[in-house]
Amino acid sequence: MRLLKPSPGECIDRQTILWLKIHYGSGIGEPIKNVDISERETGGRNARVTADNVSPINVQPFIDENELIQQHLESNWYTEIASDDEVKQLELENYTEELAELNHLIWKLTDQAHVLKDAPDRMAAQANIRAAEVLYTTIELNDKRAKLVRDINALFEIRTVEKIFA
Repeated sequence: MRLLKPSPGECIDRQTILWLKIHYGSGIGEPIKNVDISERETGGRNARVTADNVSPINVQPFIDENELIQQHLESNWYTEIASDDEVKQLELENYTEELAELNHLIWKLTDQAHVLKDAPDRMAAQANIRAAEVLYTTIELNDKRAKLVRDINALFEIRTVEKIFA
């Protein structure tokens, strides 16, 4: 059922990842030139994204998915924290910014891991030490990411466990 009606935390997490894909896909590191974040009548935050850059890859599917997620959030969740609850709106905005920053750090660490994987043999020992640092940092950031998803869900009175450790 979660696939058909994902939680707001899952949706916002996915949106922040899509923003990265749009950002980097719109010119390999070039910033997105047009991001419209505005309030809706429902009182919820809106994250409309368009890419004005000439893109080396087709980012339109990411933009389309972001729009679908945004519509889902607006019709299913944002009405619950309408404009009369400014504290929850501010918390949601702060959690979303934190989640975007964490996902960006995880993205950068994953890039480093790919570079380290291809390190020449003469640098293997140093690369392995750095790879371990990247791994442990990524695990730590993913744990923080899961907590932020739980915190977002808690704003909507949803109590779920996102991370299960074996």
